[in-house]
Amino acid sequence: MNRKYFFPGKPLLFASFLMLAAGSLAAQNVPAKASLIEGDIRAALPGEMAYKPVKVGDKLPSGTWIRSGADSRAVFVTVPGAAIRVSENSLFQISLLSVTPGQENTSRKARINLKQGTLSALLNEVDSSTIDFRIRTSQGICAARGTFYGVTVDGEKTYLSVKEGEVGVSEHKKK
Repeated sequence: MNRKYFFPGKPLLFASFLMLAAGSLAAQNVPAKASLIEGDIRAALPGEMAYKPVKVGDKLPSGTWIRSGADSRAVFVTVPGAAIRVSENSLFQISLLSVTPGQENTSRKARINLKQGTLSALLNEVDSSTIDFRIRTSQGICAARGTFYGVTVDGEKTYLSVKEGEVGVSEHKKK
């Protein structure tokens, strides 16, 4: 015997499930985590003007400005599989850190704005196809391709050093 059942909330329940499933695939902002602090490392959280000392374990959201003093260095885990090492006398902003869960792979995105000093980025080469990691300077953007590289801004000049792997560079267009 073939029976059909009608549940008044069934279409609404199904639509809610689809929206929940789609929402879980949306990008989620993640904080950077301080894993090494030596010397004077300070951060100004989004919407704040004052720089406060950073301690190991601190979590810093997108929009945070970080500066390092003389004889200082730090390491921040940005997104899973990626970290940056900050050298002395550097100033940068964590512009965006996000993770988008996927069926096969989780994609990760990091955007760092370097105003002065030196940042070195280390990306796990095994996961390189799922990491979109970029350091922006006033001269251009250095995008990692599963590698270890460093970017230095000295006045109006940007220097790039690639230890292994590939880094794509695009120049800012003059307006």
